[in-house]
Amino acid sequence: MNADRFSDDIIGHIESVANGELANAITYQNGYVTEERAKAFSYFDGEPYGNEVPGQSQVVTRDVMETVLWCMPSLMRIFMGGDDVVKFDPRQEADEEAAEQATEWANYVFRQQNNGFQILYDMFFDALLQKNGVVKVWWDDRKVAEEAKYYGLSAAGVAFHQSQGWKIKDIRKYVDETTLPGGLQGEQALLEAQAQGFQPTYQFDVTFERDQDKSQVCVESVPPEEFLVSRNSRGISEDTGGVFHKRRIMISDLIAEGYDPDDVMSISSDDDTIASTPEAQARYEDQGYEGNTYPTDDTARYVWVTDCYVLVDTDDDGRAELRKVTLAGASDGNGQILIHPEHGAAPRVEVIPFASITSVPIPHRYYGLSLADIVMDLQLIHSTILRQSLQSLYLANNPRMFAQGEVNYADLLTSRAGGVVRGAVGSAVTPLISPHVGQASAPMIEYIDRKRMARTGVNKFGVGLDANKLQNESATAAMQQSEASNERIELIARIFAETGVKRIFWLIMHCGSQYSTKKQTIRLRDKYVEINPRQWRDRFDMSARVGLGTGNKDRQVQSLNMLGQLLMALKQDPETRPMVTPGKVYNFVEDVVESSGLKRVERYLEDPAQIQPPEPQPNPEAMKAQAELQMKQQEAQARLQQSQQEAQQRAQSDQMKAQMDAEVARYKADLEAQQARANAELQAAVDREVAANKLQFEYAKMQADHEYRMREMAAEKELEREKMRAGSPDGQGNINISD
Repeated sequence: MNADRFSDDIIGHIESVANGELANAITYQNGYVTEERAKAFSYFDGEPYGNEVPGQSQVVTRDVMETVLWCMPSLMRIFMGGDDVVKFDPRQEADEEAAEQATEWANYVFRQQNNGFQILYDMFFDALLQKNGVVKVWWDDRKVAEEAKYYGLSAAGVAFHQSQGWKIKDIRKYVDETTLPGGLQGEQALLEAQAQGFQPTYQFDVTFERDQDKSQVCVESVPPEEFLVSRNSRGISEDTGGVFHKRRIMISDLIAEGYDPDDVMSISSDDDTIASTPEAQARYEDQGYEGNTYPTDDTARYVWVTDCYVLVDTDDDGRAELRKVTLAGASDGNGQILIHPEHGAAPRVEVIPFASITSVPIPHRYYGLSLADIVMDLQLIHSTILRQSLQSLYLANNPRMFAQGEVNYADLLTSRAGGVVRGAVGSAVTPLISPHVGQASAPMIEYIDRKRMARTGVNKFGVGLDANKLQNESATAAMQQSEASNERIELIARIFAETGVKRIFWLIMHCGSQYSTKKQTIRLRDKYVEINPRQWRDRFDMSARVGLGTGNKDRQVQSLNMLGQLLMALKQDPETRPMVTPGKVYNFVEDVVESSGLKRVERYLEDPAQIQPPEPQPNPEAMKAQAELQMKQQEAQARLQQSQQEAQQRAQSDQMKAQMDAEVARYKADLEAQQARANAELQAAVDREVAANKLQFEYAKMQADHEYRMREMAAEKELEREKMRAGSPDGQGNINISD
């Protein structure tokens, strides 16, 4: 939806247009539709007609109820008896796989995410009884607040839940006592242990909260009295607009949709015109429905708002756009527009989110005829004939009396078998005989049954044959009557499929392709496939699989058996054998499986299109030549293998000889290296010994030379002293300097 901002004048214009169109729709519906719907419900429930005479039979037949309930099983079997309610067909060859995925997804949304069976049941029931059945399809992008509480979580557990999008609302932390050392008690002891390096383990009691994304396509049936169309509407069309949905909703739900609380709290709960309509009163009469209640909590109060889908020109460009306008208090066509803070006063919309069906469409009119409309007059006639027949039987079994003379009227008025009526002599009591007209009534009742069958196609032949009829009619005639009945039911089913069911799935596809923001995984042919509905926008055509459950099952099986025999005969004839391809046989088996009430032929047979073609088989001569060629190839291969073995043996022998030579060479080299190392070590030892001796000799020589020199110096010194003593006057070696 686009959020356009309008001036007060434009908003007033939009409000005026919406109220005017709504008033027109209310007048149109109240003109005759409401009364006829209420009358149909009364006939369905078997309510008195209002022409009953006190004291006479007041029986009411249930022709309307029988017609509707007899028709419902066939319709539900037609639409819900197979795997897919609706099938999407590709427009191009490349879209075939995507079309299959779209079919699986749309049927999953309808049957699993929404209660598809109940939706179609309500829709068909309303169409058969109340003229029109209506279904709403919309995208619900709500987020639901979730809360979860866990006890004794570890720190890792808390972190894991936070990683999953949970937020902590409340938490309590405490020590895991199972991890404490023995004898440790009290908080002070724990603090002392922590000071010494002990690290305790903690646990947490946590309350988490998060907003869970619950967005999905929602499908819901709408009570017919809550749905209105403009007088000029011929159906639900985005080109004409004029569609209105009056919905009863709580104040809190309106606030959850995003409307301003101050605006919605001012809406009055007294606008309860829907609950006071004759059709609503007839629907809820046995439940004591009293309209709105007034709870203590004002946000739990129910109010009525009307969603109006109207064409209005908001920018004076001469072109009207389809817009959604929500009015409060609009029962008299004078509602007040509700402005959404995000979407504005009148958001522009692409589609009208409703689908509608009717049992007997009338061209160029929205409201068609229901089966109840066709049968109600017959029910009244049937009830009248049965009443008169029963009244005749009552009078025949208990006739009126003519009393003459003095008769005890208390005895006369007490009717019992063998009873006595007392009276005076000469008195008399004479019965007034009334002939029983039951035999004359039976043909009339049978005539009414035939008329009902002719009008609706629904009669006892639709649920089983009458044994008395079989005695007077041939099996072929009975079968023809049954098939005629099924044809009428099939026509109704086809009308429902083409006018309403296909639109439901078109709306489902529209919502998924426009609003879905995340990929989904679905099971397609026993495989899980990831899909993105946004990729399917305006890519497929649609066909409704109607007719799978129609007709007599025995007749279908008989026809399939005849077809199977024909296929066998064609297969045996060489000229017609090419006509019976594996694909055609697969289609035949698929029809057999579906007619037997089973599902998915893939569980029993593989699709020929998915099977790899086998290798072509050669003729015998080619096989003989191929065998001889294979023998020659084997002989050549044997010779080649022998040559390869001999060459391999020679290579191995040469390799072994080379290895031995290399080993001997390595051994000789090792011996030479060892001898060289020994010689080098010996020479080094000799050199060390010579050097040591030479060093010792030099050292001794040095010592001798040193000792000789010291002696020589001592001698010289002694000689010098002797000379000095000899030359001194005193003979002591002292010299007088003055001398």
